[in-house]
Amino acid sequence: MLDTLQPLPAVVYNGRYDVLGTNGVYRAIFYPGESPSAAGGNALWQLFTGRLEDCPLVFREAELRVMVATLRSAYGNHVGEPGWERFVRELCRASPEFAGMWASGDVVPPGPRVKTFRHRAVGELRLRSQFAVRARRARGPDGGLRPRGRGEPGRGGAAGERLSRTP
Repeated sequence: MLDTLQPLPAVVYNGRYDVLGTNGVYRAIFYPGESPSAAGGNALWQLFTGRLEDCPLVFREAELRVMVATLRSAYGNHVGEPGWERFVRELCRASPEFAGMWASGDVVPPGPRVKTFRHRAVGELRLRSQFAVRARRARGPDGGLRPRGRGEPGRGGAAGERLSRTP
């Protein structure tokens, strides 16, 4: 289903930002030359422990603060669950930056946001994140990205088409 959204990048996360599915354009932006599972399969883990120069976020610190606060919002439904507790503990241990943001206690509900990414081949991409909470298990956001200003050069449409052709 995600592949039918090309040339738009698409991803599905769970509330912990585990990558559940992607399409080719999303992989071209965030996992050039590798698969999401090779990068750990978790967006937060990748962003906080990866090389700073590989981070695609233009406004890195601000975006990461919102992502951690959104994680904390989802965490409220999973307090005490071993998988969630282990994830937070291990990421705090691996990243002092994450640990500081987590300790702030900020909470932000999931919702649509515009994020700006950089890609070597196409430059800046402004994408809108969309969140949907599953009705049966309203425990955390499943999120995805779609271009802002669809069809505008440099805003996702044309760039997405070029990325869908990137090997």
